[in-house]
Amino acid sequence: MRQQEKSIAFIVARLGSSRLPAKQLKRIGDKPLLAWAIASLKQCREIDELVIATTCEVENDPLEALAADLGIGCFRYAGDPNHVTTRLRRAAETYQATLVTLLSGDWPLFYAPLIDARLSWLRQHPEANVLQLLPTPDATISAMGGVMVCRLTAWQLADDLAIEGDAWQRENHFPAIFQMPQRFAVVTMEQQPSNLPNLLIPPHLRLTVDVPADLKFMNELHDQLQRQQQPFDLPHVAALLREQPEIGVMNAHVHQRTAADRVYQVLVIIDCGSTHGYGHLMRSVALGARLTERYGWPVTFMIDDLHAERHLQRSHLKGVWGALAREVISQPAESQIAKAKAQQFMAYDLVLLDVYPRTIPDSWRQLFRHDAKAIAIESFNTWTEQCNLAIVPALIYADTVPQRAVPYVCGREYTIIREEVMAVKRRHLAKDIDLLIYFHRQAQREVIAQSAIPRHWRVETVDGTNPDFPELLARAHIYIGNFGYSYYESLYLSTLPVSLPISIRHGAEAKSFYRQMGMADVTLTPESDLLAQLQQFRKQGSDYSYLANGIDRIVATIGEEMAKSA
Repeated sequence: MRQQEKSIAFIVARLGSSRLPAKQLKRIGDKPLLAWAIASLKQCREIDELVIATTCEVENDPLEALAADLGIGCFRYAGDPNHVTTRLRRAAETYQATLVTLLSGDWPLFYAPLIDARLSWLRQHPEANVLQLLPTPDATISAMGGVMVCRLTAWQLADDLAIEGDAWQRENHFPAIFQMPQRFAVVTMEQQPSNLPNLLIPPHLRLTVDVPADLKFMNELHDQLQRQQQPFDLPHVAALLREQPEIGVMNAHVHQRTAADRVYQVLVIIDCGSTHGYGHLMRSVALGARLTERYGWPVTFMIDDLHAERHLQRSHLKGVWGALAREVISQPAESQIAKAKAQQFMAYDLVLLDVYPRTIPDSWRQLFRHDAKAIAIESFNTWTEQCNLAIVPALIYADTVPQRAVPYVCGREYTIIREEVMAVKRRHLAKDIDLLIYFHRQAQREVIAQSAIPRHWRVETVDGTNPDFPELLARAHIYIGNFGYSYYESLYLSTLPVSLPISIRHGAEAKSFYRQMGMADVTLTPESDLLAQLQQFRKQGSDYSYLANGIDRIVATIGEEMAKSA
């Protein structure tokens, strides 16, 4: 029987993932995700050939190149890219496979002996064309999901049934096999033979990579095992997670999207850069990522700043180049993201506007569908009256809110604290920096820094693109800068945010911030002795850690708003 049946494993992959673009090429340690998967699968004795099954879309060209580099096959389907069942059927028929193993390209960890055991079991039952796994008695599941072992006849029948059914039947991995098992010849086996290592982990721990939080989780597993001089493979990952289940908190909140979920396309429009600062970008990136993790909604960010683009790339998020109702910075040659096109705006179901306080013509709403929802973040203005909702972390515009027609929610409980900031707080760093300075203009940073040098203060200066900013902020006693969202992060890290206003508006907003937070006004006056003022503020101590992260409250509020139109 072994010589008569040709066994081929097909790895399903496309690079157009809406939640984590090109996820199969994202790196875990020193290799792409897909390279880890293929290295594991090459250990299988029951598989004759490995093939990546993708489509002919240009964006998938790197998959063909990767397959060639790794010495495996690549089948590119020329039909409808969304017809998954037909794509896999045609791949199997082209390679003349008899035994077919379906593998998800977003799983970096496969275990060859377990796949071999499944294939061997099916070989021993020539009357069957589908292998079914029995549930384990201790309510846990095998760590190796994303695997289906069948005979070609099962795929052919399932594809025929999918063509007769609805689009969902065609766009998923042979759902007919599970929905109509009576149409197939099914044989069952235990999920895991007793002679294999313990690969069982709690079912709430995710080993698939769908969103950035999953990728971060995988890299944490890889790095911990590397420090222990252990291989990054399924048995060692399973053992690590049994020993340290708390690691799973990194992506435990990620929602596993199902066919029943309503998926909304989200556009986040941000003003950021040297003129506007980067606070809006940082908090909106955190919010957009959490929307994807909680609801499975794809999020695109519209920016026109190179540093912002690089931050999106580091965060593994999608961006387009553009701005709303203001002049767009000319797209530089170094940019790798496309320019936003007017017709694209009609594709979005939800628009989040985290823009610098400025005037926007009322006509902005005509860019989007009439049924699309619009939510303003920390902004009350005439243009926000065309939004469905405004979300404000603290009520710094208290005098203007009652005059506005837009519904709003506000308060400290809506403060967004980035994961990077929460992470440094958990490290309990010593306060060994007297003064941290952040201004958009370098000359202003230097003036403040020089005023503190004579008294031998330890002074650090940063700009808006410094990746070490959260750590420096946690180590500082005093933080001085233009009023912005970093003030909230400063309080969260028990660092006193001192204001040196660069305009009347900035000064008024800072004073309102201190008032709303129940703090003394710590605004510097340029005409006074800056060092004397800072010394006085330094004596006040730094017990300001009364803010909590309200990002989940915001996400729930947005979800409730979208549910009104469902």
